[in-house]
Amino acid sequence: MSAFDVGRLRMEARHDFVDVLKKIPGPKDLFIDPELMKPLNHVAGAAFIREQGVEKMYKLEGTSPAQATNSRIYLARSEIDRCRTLAAHIKKNNDPSWKTLVAFVPRKTAACETYLEEEGLYGRIQTTEWHLDLIPIDDDLLSLELKSFYRRVFVDRDQTWLHDVAFSLTKIQQLFGPISTFYAVGEMSKKIDRMVDVMTSGMKFFDSTGKSFDTVILVDRKCDLVTPLCSQVVYQGVVDDVFRVESGFVDFSDQAITGKTGTVTLQMNATSDPIFAEIRDRHFSSVSAHLGRRVRELDSSYKRGKGASSVDDMRSFVKELGGLKQQHRALALHIGACEAIGKRKSDENFERVLATEHALVENADERRCVDYIEEMIQRQVSAVTELRLLCLYSQTVGGLKSKVVDSFRRLFLHSHGYEHMLTFYNLKRAGLLLEGSSGATKAYSALKRKLQLVPRLSDQYDLNEPTDMGYVFSGAYTPISCRVVESVLRHLGWLGLEEVTRYMPGGVSARTAREGAAAGGGGGLKTVLVFFVGGCTYSEVSALRFLGSRMKIRFVIATTNVVRAESFISANFHNRK
Repeated sequence: MSAFDVGRLRMEARHDFVDVLKKIPGPKDLFIDPELMKPLNHVAGAAFIREQGVEKMYKLEGTSPAQATNSRIYLARSEIDRCRTLAAHIKKNNDPSWKTLVAFVPRKTAACETYLEEEGLYGRIQTTEWHLDLIPIDDDLLSLELKSFYRRVFVDRDQTWLHDVAFSLTKIQQLFGPISTFYAVGEMSKKIDRMVDVMTSGMKFFDSTGKSFDTVILVDRKCDLVTPLCSQVVYQGVVDDVFRVESGFVDFSDQAITGKTGTVTLQMNATSDPIFAEIRDRHFSSVSAHLGRRVRELDSSYKRGKGASSVDDMRSFVKELGGLKQQHRALALHIGACEAIGKRKSDENFERVLATEHALVENADERRCVDYIEEMIQRQVSAVTELRLLCLYSQTVGGLKSKVVDSFRRLFLHSHGYEHMLTFYNLKRAGLLLEGSSGATKAYSALKRKLQLVPRLSDQYDLNEPTDMGYVFSGAYTPISCRVVESVLRHLGWLGLEEVTRYMPGGVSARTAREGAAAGGGGGLKTVLVFFVGGCTYSEVSALRFLGSRMKIRFVIATTNVVRAESFISANFHNRK
């Protein structure tokens, strides 16, 4: 029980899901929130769901289809927008004899229940909750899949979901044993740590002499807003930026990639796709060469099989053939994806954007960077990219003067419309667009020096054989979050890191679990759980994997959700749904 096993998390989530389905016995229809479709795939497949008495499954949308039964279960996020859709569905088919259950994810809220009551549904439906906990996206990556977490917590100031993060950490300890040391970076992380302390007070853990996790490091996204604003260059990050990976799945609809019409869905998981396991953390520039070598190896395997003469050789090849075909399909998709990405990377705008990002994080050639951002806005290249570069600029110089922000705002509104006044307000409220003096005025400059975020000009980076985490951004920049994790582990605490922690918004904390809750120890490879509160990028996941290989530590990365630059900015747009 002590070894961390993602399968255990999956089975727990499946068990809880089955309990929800059993609340309405017999045949039933299942309506699923679109945002929960892919997370549900990690918990239970369609065949398993049908075994639980579900006749048909539908995506929860504006229209209500004809049902196969007179019983229905709705899985929906506990948000008012979803409640509007729910109310419309239920009212359209509101035969008194029908049974209706609404399962809110991750839990019921008073706001949602009040809304349904105001819509006249009180007493006509049952409500429950499904605590969809951490989902194993990969063998070392877990996600709560709360996509709007940063916006909701850091912009709307709604801290409801902090409880769900704390609950997930408590569940981890119930399943895999007590955790002895907690480090928290940032205001929200410190609050979550205090919640976990309260939740586990008096809790009896099993006696584990080889507990799964030695340490938990909670990291607020707000403590590092530079990293999610940068373009990603490791393979999985680039695929996410270009094709949008959702809950570990990516949809390819381009026939040039798939070789056939229709959409092909690929699960980007090291266990299900060995080819992906080899390239997920590689710098994109080295991926094509690696795939070329794998193609030649696969070709040699096929030739050996065709040349088999003995019965034993042929039997061995037949056993191997299934795996070879799977590798062939995966290679074809990854090669097609690389070709599509390569065409986009050859675009002049992409190269200039990347060069501008690198100059900004290095605090170099500021005038050229400003000129290019202004040029992009005037040319209406991409509203998201323009705002992303503007926010990155403000972060790396420690805040822009009010007259500079006003100038950029006027230019942007003239180009993209005055409805974006609210977008600028949201970006400032989110802490993405820094204006004037603030507590973080010179934070980046100081952290760049203290944490050695930018390599010296004399340093040579071999992106095929990296020696530093900075390879995830082509050697131009190392994620602040990952450097902080490295520093606290090397120092065994915050002592001696005062010049770093003073620039962490909300401060830091350290806590050792109560006596009796920290029993255990065990030998072997140390395992550290890093929990990103507000989202993490695939670049940070790759950087921590690299750090783990150097420090002889196994990192398991948990997050509220996986973010990319585009979604991070667009979540603050005026017309966000």
